[in-house]
Amino acid sequence: MSRSSNQLIIRKYGLLEPSNWGPDCEHELFLMNKLWNCLVELHRRAQQDYLSIIMNDLDFAEATDKLRKFSDSLPAMSKGEIQTSIPEANPGPVDQLTAAFATLKRDVAVAGKRARAKAREPLRTLEESRRAAVKRARQTSGLWWGNYNAVVNAFEQARRTTLRRGGELKFKRYDGSGRFTNQLKRNVLAVALFEGSNSQVKIGNMPTPAWQYLRRGERKRLQRTSLTATIYTRDGERRTVTWPMIMHRPLPPDCKVTRVVITRRKIGLKWRWNAVFTAQGQLPLLYSTKPALKCAINLGWRVQAEGIRVATIILEGSPSPQFIVVPLSLVTGFSFLKDLRERRSAQRREILSWLRTIDFSEAPSGLATRALDIKPNSAAHIIASLAVEWRTYREWEPASFSRLEVWRRDDKRLLLWEDNYREKLINRRNDLFRREVSEHLVDVNHVILQDIDLAKIAGNNDLLANPNTQRYRIMASPSTLRAYIMEFARRSGSTVQIHEAVSTWRCNMCSAILDSKSPSTLRQTCSACGAVWDQDVNACRIMLKSTAPLL
Repeated sequence: MSRSSNQLIIRKYGLLEPSNWGPDCEHELFLMNKLWNCLVELHRRAQQDYLSIIMNDLDFAEATDKLRKFSDSLPAMSKGEIQTSIPEANPGPVDQLTAAFATLKRDVAVAGKRARAKAREPLRTLEESRRAAVKRARQTSGLWWGNYNAVVNAFEQARRTTLRRGGELKFKRYDGSGRFTNQLKRNVLAVALFEGSNSQVKIGNMPTPAWQYLRRGERKRLQRTSLTATIYTRDGERRTVTWPMIMHRPLPPDCKVTRVVITRRKIGLKWRWNAVFTAQGQLPLLYSTKPALKCAINLGWRVQAEGIRVATIILEGSPSPQFIVVPLSLVTGFSFLKDLRERRSAQRREILSWLRTIDFSEAPSGLATRALDIKPNSAAHIIASLAVEWRTYREWEPASFSRLEVWRRDDKRLLLWEDNYREKLINRRNDLFRREVSEHLVDVNHVILQDIDLAKIAGNNDLLANPNTQRYRIMASPSTLRAYIMEFARRSGSTVQIHEAVSTWRCNMCSAILDSKSPSTLRQTCSACGAVWDQDVNACRIMLKSTAPLL
């Protein structure tokens, strides 16, 4: 059964190469990248001024100095363990250092809060100055308002996340990638885009049965249309670009479109275009007529014979768990990507070693100048640029030119193979996640998720030191699965609870804490009651037991 709900609607469509793209459009992308880098520079200056203000507080300066000295006095490996370890999951001597480190961090946090309270007025003035500088940078960027607003909004969101997590905003190198944003005023009805009455965005007419034919080939043929969108305006003149678009699913005609974003990114040596429509409207909201049912989900990654286990799901009252597993075929595919990268690297090292044996001092001036860019660790595209330059002087050392050209063609073939194959694998994995989530959670009204900081785990020094473990994390991508779970729960009307006090090492039978001598082993035996359980299943059962029953 279903009911309607006014909610956010997002549709993503593929685009083909535009028909009237020009250097002016490329320049608009470049200006957006330039504005981002300008905002990063302003942020870094503001951070320096911020630190100089709060470091005037003696208590905060003293607490920070103690933490720094304590951190510097530790061995490098212990420092990484302390900053990323969880005492229950990593029992041992490091626990005392972990507790001391946590105490010092708390002291810094408390002192910092007091210092900010004392310096409220200077900090407010500093933030107002930063915002005024951002406004000036936006107004002098030379960008259209839709594009500069999108850059500023994305930057401010990234800045908030960075400040919360303690990271660092970085400059971006311009590589041709970017996006154009059309913020539609007064929320245009979707039907108006097909009628062509909106000046910013227009969609070519489509036949009514485009999504109704049973034959897939006939549907794909009818779903081809065009998208015309504004890139910028100059002196009252609107610059638009038109893309062929594959509209594989309809937009509800009565929904109100608020934003259209067109993105360009590079896959291999080709550009990949897509358009994302954001709208508000009525969509069927799925719900079950069965009694209220809750489930617990434990996320992570664990290598097994059948693939990589990404999630363990237990429904309330169900004796058997369910698992979401990245199958062995996909794991093998990701491993093949690694082989392709290693093959390209080996060929690059070989050709660089050979190039160093060639004396370019007697080469034509243009070729000799280009050869100066070749360094012992030059990237493949730098070497390829030498091969392209050599075409003009192919009469000089023709045998050497032929060998370099053979390498260039083979490297290009491997590059395209790797990039396109990776894209297919990621799409297959994400489609698997979507199908598994909808299958397992279709009758669930309440979802309990373990509170796990996946970003913190990804930065664990032990994982970074073990390339295989890090590779499996990238294959599994538990953060992607969590996003699909949250989205499905929102669409189905389910509530999501983030469970904060989960212990993998607490027995779900007798609640005793297990002191395991082999924490990496999947199946553990409780030393108190003798129960044998799967670590991931045990964590789910603990979450279900510690949550109040649904009414």
